[in-house]
Amino acid sequence: MFGVGGLRERLEGLHDLRQRKGRRYDLATVLVLIVLAKLSGEDQPSGIASWIALRQSQLSQVLALNWERMPQHNTMAGGEPPADRRILAWAIDSAEFDRVVSGHLQQLPGVGRSVLVSLDGKTVRGTIDADNPRGEHLLALYLPEEGIVLAQEAAESHENEIVAAPRLLKGVNLRRKVVMGDAMQTQREFTLQILAAKANYIWFVKDNQHKLHDSIETLFAPDQPTVLATLLPNDFKQARTV
Repeated sequence: MFGVGGLRERLEGLHDLRQRKGRRYDLATVLVLIVLAKLSGEDQPSGIASWIALRQSQLSQVLALNWERMPQHNTMAGGEPPADRRILAWAIDSAEFDRVVSGHLQQLPGVGRSVLVSLDGKTVRGTIDADNPRGEHLLALYLPEEGIVLAQEAAESHENEIVAAPRLLKGVNLRRKVVMGDAMQTQREFTLQILAAKANYIWFVKDNQHKLHDSIETLFAPDQPTVLATLLPNDFKQARTV
């Protein structure tokens, strides 16, 4: 269950980087409106503003607002820096915002009971352009069974996930969890960090780790007969679930 009131209360603790002069809208409330619009599928500032404007009556009642009109798209991501403009671009610190939202989600009832924690990176939609051909890449640690992001870390390029991953895990309690990542995260030092956090891991091994890949293939190869036509016993068990 998504608690709007609890989220707004936490967002009120954010540092507002806007100048005091000319502020028209409360920062925490605008951010809550943006979150609600994005949860409804709106990604662009114009779409977010339209979604909010069309629901002014309902939102005003739920959030106890007495605004004459809802914020327009240039309040959220357009125009020049003064006053309310460009809230998403510069009025908040993105890292602080991530921590606040993550903290809110983690304290919701029932969150954190699942064991599996997934680690995956994605390029943010709409961030690739001529000046930034790689786009903004975020590495996220999330609970797939619950749909909750525990934390995320920005990486300048896809290759930098190896550097960003250890920083990401430092701020999360992984005790008795199982971290699952792709072949890029299959790194020795990173694995040792997870074990030191009292957690376990599931890695995918591919040809980028050719020695490890070959060793695993050798370990799980069929038993080889000896010169006396008997099989050497293996010291491991296998299980398969479909």
